[in-house]
Amino acid sequence: MGFNPLKTAQNEYRARITDILTSNLYAEYELSPVLKFRATGGLTKSQTRRESFNNSQTPLGSPLTTAGQNNGVNGSIITNTLNSWLNENTLTYNKSFSKKHSLNIVGGFSMQDTRTTSFGAAKFNSQ
Repeated sequence: MGFNPLKTAQNEYRARITDILTSNLYAEYELSPVLKFRATGGLTKSQTRRESFNNSQTPLGSPLTTAGQNNGVNGSIITNTLNSWLNENTLTYNKSFSKKHSLNIVGGFSMQDTRTTSFGAAKFNSQ
């Protein structure tokens, strides 16, 4: 049995809501005329929520299809979150000798962490 795409679209619900924050910051400090310290940091936070619902007038919820027979009228909500941060620190030594030579040395380190979580819930009316 075929389903009318327009009727299916009117009887199912799909939504994806996403919030994203990305920020970066740096500070630089001159410790001496030849030595500079620079710290940078970044933060990313993201949350996505996916919602779906299939009533009996859709292929996924109809008792006339295998999926509908197995699941019945059904719906779900899934939430994914991501939190990530980054920190980088550098020291720069820059020295000129006479007018022909210069020495530039950069040293530093980075730290980063990313954490993700997911949670979902679904309801199926199987018989």
